[in-house]
Amino acid sequence: MLAFVTRVGGMVVAPRATLSAVRLGGRGGLSDLVLLLALQFVAVHLQRIVGAVWFIVDVAYTPGVSMLFNTLAQSVLYPVVGVFAGTVVVSIATRGRPGGKPDRGGAVDLVSLCAVPAISLDLALTLASALAGYRPGAVAMLAATAVGALWFIALVGLAIRELRRPSDGEAG
Repeated sequence: MLAFVTRVGGMVVAPRATLSAVRLGGRGGLSDLVLLLALQFVAVHLQRIVGAVWFIVDVAYTPGVSMLFNTLAQSVLYPVVGVFAGTVVVSIATRGRPGGKPDRGGAVDLVSLCAVPAISLDLALTLASALAGYRPGAVAMLAATAVGALWFIALVGLAIRELRRPSDGEAG
């Protein structure tokens, strides 16, 4: 768990070093993203989750499960699409890297880590607004989404740079 917190925090404050450490043999990436998405799903949608579970238990199983999966799909749609698209871009951009073929497993891990700060930003803003009792307007939500998307794109650029660098065992 400490390694998860270190990687998530590292992606916010020192992304280049964190990407390099994961590329050179560290663990994490996709598993960190899945854990963070699960935390975000529960924290952001707790009221809907409880409502769907109540519906499953007291009213009807199938519609309640449908409500639960619909909420889950809405919660993870943009991060999953972003990681997929980012992985495709990174794989294409690193096709001619030293040593021959691209490292697709490494690309998925690094792009997954690139999504971590944007998801952390969304989670922090959602929790802060809930604690403060403030419901942000559409413009504030759009601005936060734009900041998260730009942050993700910038980190994908760093991941491409990292994967293009020859590692110690490769001839440069």
